[in-house]
Amino acid sequence: MNNESFPNPVLTRWGTWLTAVVYISSKWPALKNYLGTNSLGDSAAASKAHAEMGEAEILKAVGFIASLGFLVQLDKISEALDFTASKAMKQLEKITEQLIDQAQTGNEIASILLRKLEDLVSKNADLKNVAGFAAGVGIWEPAEIGIFAFAPCTSVR
Repeated sequence: MNNESFPNPVLTRWGTWLTAVVYISSKWPALKNYLGTNSLGDSAAASKAHAEMGEAEILKAVGFIASLGFLVQLDKISEALDFTASKAMKQLEKITEQLIDQAQTGNEIASILLRKLEDLVSKNADLKNVAGFAAGVGIWEPAEIGIFAFAPCTSVR
C-alpha cells in the first residue's frame, strides 16, 4: 500500500463515510495481500479475514462499493459555494439514473439504495417543491424562497 492518508469519517457527514468505504474498496487487493503475509505472525483473525476477503459475495459487494465513487465526487461538488438547488436536483437525477443502471444489472445493493432514495424523496414534499422551483415551475411567495435560501441542499425532514 502507498502512503495515501485514510479518509477520516465524520459522524454527521455521510459523504465522509462513503469516501472511507470507497477508499477501502480501492485498496482491497493490497489489504488482502497484506493480511495474507507472514508479517502478521500466526494471527487467526488476519488469516480468517484474508480467506473471507476472497469469497465471491464479498468481492461482489466490494465491487459495488467501488462503483459508488461517483457519489463521492457528487458529494464534493455539493460542498461548493455555488451549489444551487437546481444543481442539487440535477445531481439527484444523476444518482437515480446510475442506481437504476446498476440495479438493472442485478445488483441487489443498488436496488436497495434506489428504494431507499425513492422512499426519502416521496416523504419529503419540500424536495419536490424545490425540484419544481428549480425547473421554473410554480410561483413561490418571497417568504418561502427565504426559507430555502439558507437551507443546505442535503437537509431532509
